[in-house]
Amino acid sequence: MSEAPTNPVPEPANDQEPMPSGPRLNTLIDRPTPVWDMSQERAFLETIMNQRFNFFLLFVGLVLNAAVNSKDSLWFRGTLTAGFIFAALLFVTIFRAHCKVNTVFTYLRNHDRSHPIVYMDQHHDDWWRARRLLGAGIPAAAVLILFFLALGAWVGFVSAPRSNEREEIEKLAREVQQMHLAVTNNHALTAIQQSLITINSEMGQTKAALADVAQRQKTLTNFSSNRTERLSPK
Repeated sequence: MSEAPTNPVPEPANDQEPMPSGPRLNTLIDRPTPVWDMSQERAFLETIMNQRFNFFLLFVGLVLNAAVNSKDSLWFRGTLTAGFIFAALLFVTIFRAHCKVNTVFTYLRNHDRSHPIVYMDQHHDDWWRARRLLGAGIPAAAVLILFFLALGAWVGFVSAPRSNEREEIEKLAREVQQMHLAVTNNHALTAIQQSLITINSEMGQTKAALADVAQRQKTLTNFSSNRTERLSPK
């Protein structure tokens, strides 16, 4: 009985490492994964918190820039309101990361006396305040500023700088239009006065002509009467 032909195992290329097999493969599978300790977790969480804080500052700056450059009151109010809502949501994520970082620092201080954080606590009592400002103080202050600006915009205490300029330009345009209308009316009145003067002059000439005609008619009547008297028999 002939044996079935077996497919030859392809040999790896010269630039490729052969696949491990046998005891070596078992060794790779049983190798323990890298340990993720609290120090690595602290570095990871602080990086996330700082990145979120930087993005938060960028977002607040863009909102304020858009609000200052807005030329419409409605756009000004909408920008501040939407900015306040999204800034509050970003603040929640930053504060959550801040609380996690505080939890990690508390664990390291209580369970690992050889950690450098214990040394920092002993020689710098107020070093943690910077983290509290980044994770809670500054974001909360920015959110409150946006809230009061949005509230003032809707109430009417705060208005867009460009909207004031637009209102002044519109007011100036209305004044110019009124001046132009006044000048036009003045020209019209002058033309009417000149027309009245011309009419009065023509009426005077007409009266003089009528008076001349009346005088001539009277003279002609007198002449006719005298002639009639002379020609009549005595």
